[in-house]
Amino acid sequence: MGPGERLSQASGRLRIERQRWQNSRALAPGRRDFRDFYERLPDKRNVFYMFFTGGLLHWVAKASGFVPDDVNLVLFGSALPPDEQEWVRDTLGRPFFHLGPRINDKIAWTFLFDTNEQNFGWLDIDCFVLNSQLFEEMSKIADRDCVNGAWWYDTGFGFQLSATYFQFFNAGVLRKLRAAGMGATPNCYAYRPVSCPVPGQRFYSEPLTRRFRRQLLTVVPADEAGQPRAPAGDTYFDTTVMPQLMARSLGFGAGHVRDLGRRAWNRPGLEEISDELIHIGAVSYSSVLSESYQPIQSPGIALRYLLADYVALGATGQFPEGYAGRRELIIGELAKSGLTPAAAEEAAGRHLTEERGLSAQAADLVVANAHGQHV
Repeated sequence: MGPGERLSQASGRLRIERQRWQNSRALAPGRRDFRDFYERLPDKRNVFYMFFTGGLLHWVAKASGFVPDDVNLVLFGSALPPDEQEWVRDTLGRPFFHLGPRINDKIAWTFLFDTNEQNFGWLDIDCFVLNSQLFEEMSKIADRDCVNGAWWYDTGFGFQLSATYFQFFNAGVLRKLRAAGMGATPNCYAYRPVSCPVPGQRFYSEPLTRRFRRQLLTVVPADEAGQPRAPAGDTYFDTTVMPQLMARSLGFGAGHVRDLGRRAWNRPGLEEISDELIHIGAVSYSSVLSESYQPIQSPGIALRYLLADYVALGATGQFPEGYAGRRELIIGELAKSGLTPAAAEEAAGRHLTEERGLSAQAADLVVANAHGQHV
């Protein structure tokens, strides 16, 4: 490596560290506000958080419609327009925290780890819990388990890790990790900074310190350079992976509430779902209605997301102004594939039963009310 390349790398590191400092400073008031919000919650036991950004209220409505009233669901929105904030407060009847700056889910997770004093969980907005008893099962976490999960993936190292879609963490174990100096954040970690851009902001992965690297080598194998390998052939340690690995390195376990298989990004096949749990996946950037939409090259996959959006939108009269136009956009895109609204609803049902293996009853629960009100 020549002097010019070393200088360029050093300059890049300084630029990223400056961005991290700026992010930390910009989000500090929001973290204080979230702490105040948490302290005012009437019940802090077994909170399940649902995080979302603008343009996705139909997913929030659909997923929260499967959550019973007695489950302690808290909604966490980021950079929502005023009409969407008002709609959430007036319509969903759940505690709602709104953060002005736009963040991603990885940063939202750090808010939860920093603040929650009691055990807490996470539910993706595109995860439908058809068996309501699962919330109680998830909340019953063993004293020596760091996390309860429903979806799992093979690390390639002889053990599995929990996927984020529906998780529940043991706050006591997280405190013990911090006390041992192994309190990794739930953000992703990487040897070289991984950028996680969102509109108007740029976030980065956390650095893998020498201490973390030494500890990782007690539970994962080394690569050719002697550095800890990331799970599942990945190039970095993804969301909530580091806390799980640090917990494992200190002898803590993980609770398999269900054993559904997560589809890794670099492996073929569809994610496992069941008559109890459905996860669509990636709607925050695969939905044409999302502000973070990224075009999909596969026509078949693109059509599945159009069908999913159509089902989630249901009747748009209950949503803020503008959602009716979004539904018409989806109907127009489906028409290009030769699907009327009725045919689209039938196609969604067939996909769930014939391709994904759901029973007709479970598929009906998911597709129900595509023309009527949400569950």
